[in-house]
Amino acid sequence: MPAGSSEQPPSYPSAQIKIDSQTDSKIISVHLYGRRAEVSRIYKLNLATGQTAVTITGLPNGLDERSIRVHGRGNATIQNVTTSRDSGPRPWSTPASQTLVALTKKQEALSRELKRFESTLSGLETYLRSLRLEVVAADILMPTLDSYHDAYGKYDEKKASVQEELGQLNEEITKERSSLEAQRTSRRQCRMTATISVFTSSGGDVEILLIYAVPDASWTPFYDIRINTETKESPVELVYKAAIRQETEEDWKDAPITLATATPTTGLELPKLTPWTVSSTDRNRRRTDSPAAYSPRRRSRSRSRSRSPVRRHRAQESPCYSPRYSPRSPSPFYEVAADVTSQQGVNALFKVPGVITIPTDGREHNVTIVTLVPEAKLSWFAIPCVSEKVHITANVKNSSEYTLLSGSSNVYVDGSFVAKSNLPLVSPQESFTCPLGLDPSIRITYHPRIKQASASGLISKTSSTSFDQRITVHNTKTISVKNLKILDHIPVSQDSQISVKLITPSLTLPSPSQIKQSGSSGASIGAGPTSPGSNSSDSPSIRKQTAKIATPVKIGSGIIAQWEGADDINGSGWHLGRDGQIAWIFSGLASQQKVDLSLAWEVSAPSQVVVFGL
Repeated sequence: MPAGSSEQPPSYPSAQIKIDSQTDSKIISVHLYGRRAEVSRIYKLNLATGQTAVTITGLPNGLDERSIRVHGRGNATIQNVTTSRDSGPRPWSTPASQTLVALTKKQEALSRELKRFESTLSGLETYLRSLRLEVVAADILMPTLDSYHDAYGKYDEKKASVQEELGQLNEEITKERSSLEAQRTSRRQCRMTATISVFTSSGGDVEILLIYAVPDASWTPFYDIRINTETKESPVELVYKAAIRQETEEDWKDAPITLATATPTTGLELPKLTPWTVSSTDRNRRRTDSPAAYSPRRRSRSRSRSRSPVRRHRAQESPCYSPRYSPRSPSPFYEVAADVTSQQGVNALFKVPGVITIPTDGREHNVTIVTLVPEAKLSWFAIPCVSEKVHITANVKNSSEYTLLSGSSNVYVDGSFVAKSNLPLVSPQESFTCPLGLDPSIRITYHPRIKQASASGLISKTSSTSFDQRITVHNTKTISVKNLKILDHIPVSQDSQISVKLITPSLTLPSPSQIKQSGSSGASIGAGPTSPGSNSSDSPSIRKQTAKIATPVKIGSGIIAQWEGADDINGSGWHLGRDGQIAWIFSGLASQQKVDLSLAWEVSAPSQVVVFGL
């Protein structure tokens, strides 16, 4: 080659390919977030050597253009990606179908023919009714009637044939109109187009992976909680479900779907903490007291000049604003962690088993994520003085690796639907309490209270009234019941002249000295800080009295009585018994066992004092 000459690069031919996204691609994944979805479609092409412009039509109208990502698989290079909206004919300008026009003309002809047959039959009936038998001879009447029957039968068969043909024709017209409406809907909804420039030096099979985000798609968690009270092992089964809804203008056919707890947002700015200052002068008031603040005209001009530039500045800096997009355009698609946790990280991902089809109909389509058998503890609770009904609850520990998002739940007890409730947000290894309704197999009888009055004293007479309350608990189950609590109370005196004494069960009340010491241990609001260890509830004597007050009393085999709240003592425990609430706790109530509980107390006061509230 002569010196100074340059080698020209080889020239390659260029080509164009147009494919439809709905029919010429396959969805390989859908990542569904709280309000959006990220769809991944794969297109398999056979490209010739050189530059090829691949035009993909039929993409959803709500597609976020700034979210598009394209990847290639094969011996090819992706050079450029552009998006646009289809400028083809609008759905209302679509010409009518020639098939529909022909069917409509045939329908009109058959309708006219049917009307003629009906008129003929009506005329024959009118003619028959006009005959007067008294003036028509018998030899004329019989041939006339035979002719009437022959003619009526002939035209009636023709009428039935036309009606049948007209019915079939109406079905064809309905199908054709439905097909045209589907085409119009498709043209109205899927008008987005993406053009991808691909270069290959050797040609061959190429796969293009197109990833884009669309709005109007969401999923909501909900649960089925199934309880079996007749078993001791694994009494709770939790079915984790998701209700998926989408109106993205394209059907997700046989798509693998992953549910994510990440939430789309429009910014990732961290919060800032501004200085908090105090001063002996009111700086804000001093500004408002300036002469300019009292001039309406000057204040109006100042507001006009100062606020307008701020609005323009915010519009220019908004991450959702761009001159290329209208205000209704989808916002940029970012992902930040939702307020949930997971063992795998700050976001939880749930992959729906298998592949499913979700049409773009806006309806909820329910899928099962997983069925869990968590650790659970059943407990029963009743306040018979309020209601003799027994409530059942379950303390459930999320021992799985799944984050249970907040959602509604359907509760089934022993195969029967009992209630709907709301499940809170529960992280792995976290526990929650689930109310399960009523359990009629545990029966409680609150017997009539026995009351007896007496008097004592010679000079200062005292009137006393004793009360005896009996409660019967009967377990009609075929298995024993654990963790049953019965709650009742005795009156609490608010007068120093009235005393209430608990007789049965023999629980200990806090002493006046303990109440005084406990009450004086706290610091009042606005006082200075207290020194460490100043709380008198930490003294050995107070701890000893607290242990005595909280000590339960054994009532029978597997039954104890204690002041309500004795299981959770913080400090001196001076509050125990102050509300008069007493709890009987059953660690085991055998099948068909019946137990009587007794609550007795005495109210005393000077004879001249009238006691109200009994």
